[in-house]
Amino acid sequence: MAFVSNTYALQPEEIDAISRFCQGDSMQIVEFAGRLSVFGKKMIQQGNDPVPDDGRKLNLEATCPPSWKNYQSDESTRTGTVPFMSYEIFARRRYSLGDGDGYLHGRRFDVPNGVPIHTVIHDIESFFGVLVYQCLVREGPGGHRRQDLIPGPSMMLKEIMDLRKCIVGLFEDRDADMKCRLFGAPQLFESRVISFFHPYFNRLKPLVREWWRILKCTYRIYNDVAQALVHGQVLVMLEKHLDLITAGEGDMTPTEAETSEEAERLRDTELQRRADDLRRLYSSPWDTEECLFSSGL
Repeated sequence: MAFVSNTYALQPEEIDAISRFCQGDSMQIVEFAGRLSVFGKKMIQQGNDPVPDDGRKLNLEATCPPSWKNYQSDESTRTGTVPFMSYEIFARRRYSLGDGDGYLHGRRFDVPNGVPIHTVIHDIESFFGVLVYQCLVREGPGGHRRQDLIPGPSMMLKEIMDLRKCIVGLFEDRDADMKCRLFGAPQLFESRVISFFHPYFNRLKPLVREWWRILKCTYRIYNDVAQALVHGQVLVMLEKHLDLITAGEGDMTPTEAETSEEAERLRDTELQRRADDLRRLYSSPWDTEECLFSSGL
């Protein structure tokens, strides 16, 4: 930014504010600095817009992304469930994404001293991890663990060993390096993760693929606009795929794994469990079976 500073005689704090306002885009920074030079530095002070017919009052500090340079990640506390925690929060290191992967990259302002700040994208990634875990470990309604994962002779099969390796790498390893490797080479997500989903969850694969695309693109573009939009993007995506799954047409037609007698039995059992929970929740606490038994009635 030496060119901007020397050309337009701006102070370092002014250049920093402009840089954040322009999302680190060099061309926009130069253009905006030129505008400030033409219209006067009063433009960066609240209520002093020198363009009378515009009617705007520009306050850079109120409209640009937060500056993280004076903040530090709290290294003594990490919030979240460890198996589903983002690698950036767990390892306190940003994802190594590279520049030649064919994706648009943006400058990040949330890594003071190299330690990422916990933001919305990390929570969205954790929620995503919960769904992926269910698709890998469960075999249908009710949360029953896949038979493939029960210790026995079948565990020696290569497919089962690869499945187990995937689950351990994503959710049990202490270093969480597999998450880092996947974000560095996102094309591997299909073969290393999605291919191991239990057949019952096949209709969730398009949803997971789109969610993965949102995550990898948001981490690469990483600016305040992307951070502000990602939550809404995920909600729209979930609603869209829920509608497609509910309609059950074309590629979303229920699979045999969903319509088998065993799946129906598990589904009925789970629905009954939920109904019982709701009935106990809405009934008077003095009328619940637990209270009656505990009182000796």
